[in-house]
Amino acid sequence: MGRVPAPSADDSRAVQALLIVLSVTAGCTDIIGFLVLNGLFTAHITGNLVILAAHIVGGGEAEIAPMLSVPVFIVMVGLTRLLAGGLASLGLASLRPLLLLQFLLLAGFLVLCVAAGQRIDPNATNAILAGMLGVSAMAVQNALVQISLKGGTVHGGDDEATSPASRWMSAGCFSGAIRPMWPRRATGRRVLCR
Repeated sequence: MGRVPAPSADDSRAVQALLIVLSVTAGCTDIIGFLVLNGLFTAHITGNLVILAAHIVGGGEAEIAPMLSVPVFIVMVGLTRLLAGGLASLGLASLRPLLLLQFLLLAGFLVLCVAAGQRIDPNATNAILAGMLGVSAMAVQNALVQISLKGGTVHGGDDEATSPASRWMSAGCFSGAIRPMWPRRATGRRVLCR
């Protein structure tokens, strides 16, 4: 009888369960942000671009939080990649620290949303801060899935739109020179730094 190969870490039940939990988390965070913060998408950042475009085309005023969401998302993905790279250079796994960071950002998001009550001005400082905490938590989640779980996307397509920019930004910090990194190693994985 032949040997059965051991399943990869990406196929394990624990990873699959974590991906399901992260998917539900992203969906709930997006719904809370959309309903409580007057239409702010925290997980589907590209949705904010559509909303902004609709406001501009319709002649309405654009709100501050959706305008900030894209750059905050990109910067947070880049910072998360830097943190993961630092942890890796110390020989530490990044999954648990990144999950803890996401939890802390989500806790701040929840506290500010609950404290604001049912009626919240979307342009108020606490609403904008709450929204950016939610966006930051989803950016950390986006990066941790790509870094620690080696792949799978658990929300939107924002990783396709923002990851090249965040990879470029974080790679410049690691290498000492800003330059895009698109080559792949022999393993097929993208190289963060040359």
